[in-house]
Amino acid sequence: MMEDSGRVELKDKKFTTDIADKEFINKFFLRLVAKGIKFSNINFRYCIFDASYLRNCNFDSCDFTGCRFVGGNFVGSSFTGCKFDYATFDKTFIDNDILDQCC
Repeated sequence: MMEDSGRVELKDKKFTTDIADKEFINKFFLRLVAKGIKFSNINFRYCIFDASYLRNCNFDSCDFTGCRFVGGNFVGSSFTGCKFDYATFDKTFIDNDILDQCC
């Protein structure tokens, strides 16, 4: 038997202010935009980030377990205390900070 996974598509959205202590579990972000935003303690488990532009952002204690990053740009973003278990990256621009701080 098969049933719906409950994944919600959020298309062409933009974060305009800092955000903390929120859950975005199992979301499909298509063309998500954020520049210079601080994300603190955000649960992004099992999300897909497709063609997303999250530049010069600060991610602190965020959970990206099981996420897929496809065709995105995270240049200049920093990751402190974040979790990337089982996450995959495909055609995504990202600084070495993620390797130095989270792996």
